[in-house]
Amino acid sequence: MSLVDRLDPDKSTWPYIVLFYPVLHELEKTMDTTFASLAEMDYPVGRFKVIAIPNLDDTKTLASIRRLQCKYPFVELIGVPKTSHPSWARVWQAWDRCPHVYWWHRGKRERNRDLPPKKTRQLIYALYKVVADLRDKEDLSNVLIDYIDADSCPPKDHFKAAAIGVAVQGFDVLQATNVAGNPLNSMAATMNSLDHMAWDGWKYPHQSSGKTPFWVLGKGLFYKASDLVERGASIHGSRSKTPKSACASTRTASVSVSLKER
Repeated sequence: MSLVDRLDPDKSTWPYIVLFYPVLHELEKTMDTTFASLAEMDYPVGRFKVIAIPNLDDTKTLASIRRLQCKYPFVELIGVPKTSHPSWARVWQAWDRCPHVYWWHRGKRERNRDLPPKKTRQLIYALYKVVADLRDKEDLSNVLIDYIDADSCPPKDHFKAAAIGVAVQGFDVLQATNVAGNPLNSMAATMNSLDHMAWDGWKYPHQSSGKTPFWVLGKGLFYKASDLVERGASIHGSRSKTPKSACASTRTASVSVSLKER
């Protein structure tokens, strides 16, 4: 029996997936390519959101996304304001209540609201806004938060693989493997991939099967929204790894695009 067949036949019970798309001064063509990939996603309509999260002062990227929304109406938009904006109050209040947010409660950055305008800030703001919107509509333990880089093109079973990992296999944190480049295409591609092959292959060996001539960069992390809120929402838009806040009992796995029982 395939893993897909082990999902609940009632698709309304499948995990509700929120894909965050943090962007910083991105080319419109790059975002167009990603949205074209997401438009092919094989997952029940109404059980996922795709939300682009640029900074509000990044007017060029904002304009590009609004143009692309005409072509890809499923793309939602959350503009991230500066941390001085009153809408950040929900984040500060949540962190006040959460002892796991160590950087907020102690150390040199204690109560420091001046978060750098990077992707981590975008993800934090969007998470708490979306959680507030979904809290009365969905069980947060059945809500998965996913994020991808601006130039990612997830396969059409990206969401379905995550649903299987959580609902069928019982994992708490999932990380998709993303074939990001083929070093055999050209010498330029070979040199470009060298850093990733050396660094990621050593630092994160679980991200590469070792059976293909590709370098594999881990993106597409999936977390349960309830876990992120409980542990202080330490999700990152840089090199991916399971956060230190994940307790020892948390089950983590890489998600491949193969959905058959092995």
